[in-house]
This record gives sequence, structure tokens and C-alpha cells, in this order.
Amino acid sequence: MILSPDYSNAQYIFPFLCFYPLMMTVSETTNLGIVFLKRSSLNILVSLISLAVSVGLNFWLVPIYGATGAAVATGSAYIAFFLARTYFSMRIWKGFSVKRHLVTTAVLFAAASLNMIIRDTWLISILNTITLILILLIYVPLVQMSRKFVKTKHQKNRIQKGIHA
Repeated sequence: MILSPDYSNAQYIFPFLCFYPLMMTVSETTNLGIVFLKRSSLNILVSLISLAVSVGLNFWLVPIYGATGAAVATGSAYIAFFLARTYFSMRIWKGFSVKRHLVTTAVLFAAASLNMIIRDTWLISILNTITLILILLIYVPLVQMSRKFVKTKHQKNRIQKGIHA
């Protein structure tokens, strides 16, 4: 352990705090409709929705659960941020499918919740390994499609340069 044993309970709420960088990063790709169509005013609405979720959940959960409630409120607010950004972007611009993002977010939310509830380190490790495998399985078709695209592109470049296999 790097920190004092006084901080050992932080490991159980940490997964919810990871939603901040994750949802911010993913929403940068699902936000393209707002960016391309220069509808930045929608970002204000997205921020207000996230703020409402954050304030509401903090008022509800922090008095009851303390730091755990604050972590859940923060993670949930960033999930709301991602969902709102994605929703408004898809309403004004035909983007791409976000089903995998939504399923992955739901899987991660469930895993983060279970990480808070289960206090057995071995069981959490097994759960997190299963979660990782599940997420990898969700994205296997995308990885395969990417490999085919790269292979096809590479073959076309070789043909254009007169290099035959």
C-alpha cells in the first residue's frame, strides 16, 4: 500500500471517481455533431443537466453515505454529462452508433457499484477481471473490423506502388 491505512477504504469508491476522465474522453467523440454544426449553446444545456444531477445526488447521498455518496454523485454526474452530450449531438447530426459505449458504461457502472458493496479483495479482483473480459468481448467485432480495414488499406498501397505480394 502506498498511502496510510487510513485511506484504505478509498479503494472502494475509486471506480466511481474514474468516470470523470472516462466519460469526458468518450463524450469528446460522441459530441461531434455539436462541434461540427457549431451549436456550442447546447453545451450550456449539457452542463446544466450535469449540474442538476450532481447537486441533486450530492444533497441526497452525502448526508447518508458521506464520501461514498459524493463519489457516486460525481460519477453519475459525469455519466449524465456523457449521455446528454451524446443525446443532443445525435439529435442534430447523424453520427455513429454508440450502443457499445452505452453497454460499456452500464457494465462499468455495475462493476463500480459492486466494488463499493463487496469488501472482499479477492472477489473484487475476480469481478474486475470478468468486467475487463466482458468489455473486451464487446469490442472484439470493432477490433476485427479495424484489422480488416488496415489490411485492405495496406494491400491497396502496395498495389499502387507496384509491389505485389
